Amino acid sequence: MGCSHDELCENSVVLYHGEWSIHEDCHNVLKILGEYESWSGQKINKEKTAIFFSKSTTNEAKSSIKNLFQVQEVKSYEKYLGLPSFVGRGKKASFNYIKERVWRKLQGWEGKLLSQAGREVLIKAVIQAIPTYAMGCFKLPLGLCDDIEAMIKKFWWGQRGNRRKIHWIWWSELTKSKMVGGMGFRDLAHFNDTLLAKQAWRLLHNKETLFYKAFKAKFFPNTSLLEAKETSSGSYAWKSILYGRDVILDGACWRVGNGKSIKIWQHHWLPRKHPTKILSPMVETMEEATVDCLINEEARTWNVAMIDGIFAPQEAEEIKNIPLAREVTEDSLYWPWEHDGRYSCKTGYRFLKEDEVGFQVIENQDHEDGLWKKNNAVIDARKKLKTFCTRCGVVNSWTGYGVLIACGISGTNSALQVSVNYWHRYLIIIGNQGCLPLISGPYGTNETSFDEFQALKMAPPPSRPVRRPRWKPPDRGSLKINFDGAIFAEENCSGLGVVIRDGKGLVLASMTERILQQLRPEEIEALAASRALEFARDLDITDAVLEGDSLMVMSALKFENFGLAPFGLLL
Repeated sequence: MGCSHDELCENSVVLYHGEWSIHEDCHNVLKILGEYESWSGQKINKEKTAIFFSKSTTNEAKSSIKNLFQVQEVKSYEKYLGLPSFVGRGKKASFNYIKERVWRKLQGWEGKLLSQAGREVLIKAVIQAIPTYAMGCFKLPLGLCDDIEAMIKKFWWGQRGNRRKIHWIWWSELTKSKMVGGMGFRDLAHFNDTLLAKQAWRLLHNKETLFYKAFKAKFFPNTSLLEAKETSSGSYAWKSILYGRDVILDGACWRVGNGKSIKIWQHHWLPRKHPTKILSPMVETMEEATVDCLINEEARTWNVAMIDGIFAPQEAEEIKNIPLAREVTEDSLYWPWEHDGRYSCKTGYRFLKEDEVGFQVIENQDHEDGLWKKNNAVIDARKKLKTFCTRCGVVNSWTGYGVLIACGISGTNSALQVSVNYWHRYLIIIGNQGCLPLISGPYGTNETSFDEFQALKMAPPPSRPVRRPRWKPPDRGSLKINFDGAIFAEENCSGLGVVIRDGKGLVLASMTERILQQLRPEEIEALAASRALEFARDLDITDAVLEGDSLMVMSALKFENFGLAPFGLLL
């Protein structure tokens, strides 16, 4: 067993199989470790040191090596720094300790009388946080995620032991945001992919780290991460990162620089809501064409005639409105769900949940759906009420929990607004349009009661006047440069303006420019800031204060943390 190379990581030494003698190689390793101790002054703790053997290692070799190193042997599924040391074929068994921890937490709280709100807090703050650390490094088996969610569901619906409880709502509904009627519980499989996508994002953009250099040399030496493929020799950590890479490929968008790395029909590069791929029919001769063929390199503008001839009108306009930097830059991948273009686990999870339902906009239910069922008083009140139309005189019988007024003059009116008169303890029903039903009850009709109800309504507080910020002069001896951008949707263009004033507020110089593109607000603001700085440079102004009304652009100029944002090329 020879030492082909050593990997020193978190004080662990990994030995690989070789061809030379066991004793000679082991003594060489001990010699190296001894020199390390003498130079560093740190002593190796053999009680915390362990060794792992592959299945092909003979028992005689194992005994000999353990006697020379005086260390213990690591068995399968043992943990190091809270994670499995080795993940083999039995992946579920490797991470089964997570399920056991969740079970112990739930068992400890089973005997206590927690309210529904208390269960929600326990699930979100404790239970679903347990597997987060392991999820950031490995792809947990889907069966394990299902088992954990099964325990969470039973705990949420109040199941005790073998006593079963009815699960009134699908778990997929509970994992939706509270804004759309869910409970905000995490979908563990999606959350796992979200955390792994963070590691993939680091490999894409932090190329100076040791993490990138080690994985680049080991798993994708001749290609990029986006083009890397899974191999049988790759570690499980690498295979897990590829799951996160797929999330980046689905949700990220390309920012057009020189256009040479972006394939027109294969990549996501349109700055719009999902989907960001080109949907226009593909031209047979341009199957592998890149975006640079759509750009006039000398003028750094779009080839309008070519774009109008290839793409559908709507997509052609979207392409022509993409701003191009004056200088040629490399294409870059950014995360369109964040303002600064950087990936975050929060928006990554939101993207996966929206992608699961096909990015459908969930509309609020009609106000009248289930309206009567939500009011407890209506069960008794409906027996004492009868309705008739004040216009046509048609009497309507009260059936069920709703009322449908059929008017011969105004037609059928099903849009009813309900106001509850708690002072007289009966309901007033006012028609929004068409026929106005007249409801008689034990205390009179709704016409007089509605007037009383309106009189009791408090007038809304007067709105405060909006305080607009006033322009403040700069310090003496300095100048202030104000810039702003505007969008003219009717003319399909944008505009910008720059004003330079002195300490007394006198205008020293100004400029305006018309942009033949309908840019987005942050893009036109960024372009206006860039033009303002260029204008000041042309006037040899070196000491000035730059001021604009876009917090996003001013933060980008101040902190330089918007390099991946779509408007970053314009600054």
